[in-house]
This record gives sequence, structure tokens and C-alpha cells, in this order.
Amino acid sequence: MKAGMIIRAGKLAADHRLGIGDWVCFLIAGSRWASSMRVHYAHVARIPEHVPFSAAANLAPGYVTVHLALQDVARSSSGERVLIHGSMAVMGRAAIEYGSVRGLLVYLAAEDVAKKKKLEDELGLTGAGSTGTVLNCGEGSIVQQIWAATGQEGVDVIISPCRSFVEQSSECLRDFARVIELMLLVSLLGYRPCVEDIPISQSAHALHDNNMNSPPEHGREAPLLALTVGDVDIVSADASYLLVGGAGGVGRSLCEWAIARGARHRVVMGRSARSGDEFLAELTGSCNVRVVKCDVSDQDQLAAVACAASADMPPIRGIF
Repeated sequence: MKAGMIIRAGKLAADHRLGIGDWVCFLIAGSRWASSMRVHYAHVARIPEHVPFSAAANLAPGYVTVHLALQDVARSSSGERVLIHGSMAVMGRAAIEYGSVRGLLVYLAAEDVAKKKKLEDELGLTGAGSTGTVLNCGEGSIVQQIWAATGQEGVDVIISPCRSFVEQSSECLRDFARVIELMLLVSLLGYRPCVEDIPISQSAHALHDNNMNSPPEHGREAPLLALTVGDVDIVSADASYLLVGGAGGVGRSLCEWAIARGARHRVVMGRSARSGDEFLAELTGSCNVRVVKCDVSDQDQLAAVACAASADMPPIRGIF
């Protein structure tokens, strides 16, 4: 899951109130890292002003995971009961919202009274009209509590990252029940690349809730971490950067751009690169520049350049 700003938008995106300049989170398979990406509008959700940019990128995976678990894996239907381990607060909220639309009854299992109260407050499950129920596992057998809460009928689906919890609560499963042990979303993507078909714009409503400002938890005290990039993170003075075709006009502009942002070690490669080039000679006054004549389409030549650079220069951490 990633987040960014829309720089171009088609007509269908505009029809769904998505436009240039909007800050959004979006779902895309793989671990791609780029300055711009092309995404279907249905895989995009606008980030409201009160939600931090990095938090938005982490909230949506919980909703996508619940969508996968309840709709695609469990194939849950109206009237069924779902039991979720209470440590997954964001997934619990996602399941409650999903359940309210699909007619599911959702139960969350908290470890003690304090966590039960915290879940009830965070998820708005206090008072009349609550769409979910929080159980306190510390008050006795979780099985007995589930039987009591469900009128001795049990549950149809159990979702948990903890095998021990599944084993404890398995006695309250109804006939033809389903048990789902969650993996991280990145693992699910590996087994089902078409996960991109999930329209997160229809399931990430909690992004607009003032209480949902923390990243989703996929297990006990194991939240996802969001990677953010600022201007100071793009280049490092303690790293080397390869510049292919550095003797040309574009290459020269890239050299100046990188040096202005703190790059101090450059390896300039090209079939016509010359160490005596006037422009490249000027660069050596402000940083360490190594000019190498190399055909980058030749694997052996490229490997030799990289090996030589690593011998007396900082590690190579980027290519321009």
C-alpha cells in the first residue's frame, strides 16, 4: 500500500471526485518504488486532512485484508458470526464496517478488561446501536463467553494471527465454519496477484474517522512501518551514485541536481566519457568524480566498473 498526490487524472477518476492535487492512498501489487505510478481509480482512497500521510498508507492494508478474508476466502454471507482476535484493532474496525454492510455479526476478543474498554472506546462499540461486541478473555473461558454471546450457536468465521487463539476458540465453531490465520498483506499478494482488483475506495471509510490515526496491527504489537521520503533522503553524502551517459546534456543536469542535494561521490559512465571533459573537471572541485569509459550494455564492463568503484569509494546506492 502506498500514498501520494494525484498529478494526472482521467474522466472516470474525476467522476468519482478524484482530481489533480488530491492526497490519496492506493493499492498496488509488488514492492515498486517510483516517483509516479499509474493506478485504477477504484484502487484509490482520498486521505482526509486529519489523517497523517504515513498513517493513511498503513491504514488501508487492514481493510484490504479483511475484504480478502471475509469476502474472497471465507465467502461470508448475511447473518453469519465472525470472531476476530482483539489485538488487530484496525482490522476489527474494518470487519465491523464490512459486517454492517453485509449483515454480519462481529465479535472481538480482548485479552483483559483494560483492552476491552480501549477497543470499545476506539471502535465506538459503547451504548445502544453498537454494530459489534467485545469479549473479555480474561474473565474466563473464551469458549463459554462465545457460546453465551451467540445464544449457544457459535461462530461461522474465526480470523486471527495467533494459532493459540484459534485452538482455544475452535470448540465454538459451527458446522461448515471457516478458520483464517492471517498473513501480512505482502504475503497475500504473492499468492494472489489479482488482489489489485479490490476496490479500496469502497472499503476504507474509516480513513474519515477521527479516531483512526494509528497504523493497523497484524499481530501482537507488530504494526507495519511506513517509509517516507523527503528532499534530504533522496541522496546521501556517504554513498556513491552511478550516472550513465553523464557526458551528455541530460547527464550534466543530473550531475548538478544530485550534487546540489548533497551527493559527493559520482561514477560517470558512458561510451564517450572522458576524464578531461571541461564540465566533469569542474565537478571534481566540489566532489569525488570518477569518469569511466564503459558500454553499460556489456555486463562484463559494467561489473568491472562496479567492482573497481567499490574498492575505494562508498557503497553504490543509486543509478541515474
